Amino acid sequence: MQDAQRRAQELVQEQKAVQQQVQSLPQPSAAREDQIKALGERKDQMEQKVAGLQKQLDSAAGQMRGDQRDAANKLREASAGIRNDQVQEKIRYSKGALNGNAEYSRGYEQEIANNLQELQNTIGQASEAMNQSMRQNAQTQALDQARNLLRGLESLNDR
Repeated sequence: MQDAQRRAQELVQEQKAVQQQVQSLPQPSAAREDQIKALGERKDQMEQKVAGLQKQLDSAAGQMRGDQRDAANKLREASAGIRNDQVQEKIRYSKGALNGNAEYSRGYEQEIANNLQELQNTIGQASEAMNQSMRQNAQTQALDQARNLLRGLESLNDR
């Protein structure tokens, strides 16, 4: 879970950096073309990272579904968010949009940033649900131990 949180945080930070670079692209020139090429490569890497994170979320949700349902549901929600918001497709499309209208490209970059932030928040909620489940399990175990001790004492009293 912590790895998924870290990966989502890295994607959010990387998207912020991409947004800043897109906003500071110079007017059409050779330097602009070089920057667009570098941004395109960066976006390819981001798209792969999103795909990897989605697989990780699906796998973790499958592993947790029995004993930590709330966390598993939140992880499935995060994975579905990637699919439903078409985050990978937006990253791929925005790569091509870099050569077009700057305002349109900026709007698309903001939408990607919002989707990644939402993803990070949902993974955080899954982590909190997992922690809460672990706390409840620990409390249940402590209560079971107390009951067992009480039964043992009652048994000694009966003798």
